[in-house]
Amino acid sequence: MRRKVKNKNIVGPDFVYNSQKLEKFINYIMWSGKKETARKVMYQAFDLIKEKTGNPNPLEIFDLALRNA
Repeated sequence: MRRKVKNKNIVGPDFVYNSQKLEKFINYIMWSGKKETARKVMYQAFDLIKEKTGNPNPLEIFDLALRNA
């Protein structure tokens, strides 16, 4: 008899920017299950990006950084 196929866990989008890439990155930087702390760190970093670059959409810069990495 064959084994059951394991369902892949699909990561939902984050609440603020509605991006699956950002939520996956938040899960990556999370330590010991502290997801809210990881979210706070990312959103504070996005606020700094807005402040420094003047770009109202820091998600574009995040995507560019992921492509260049």
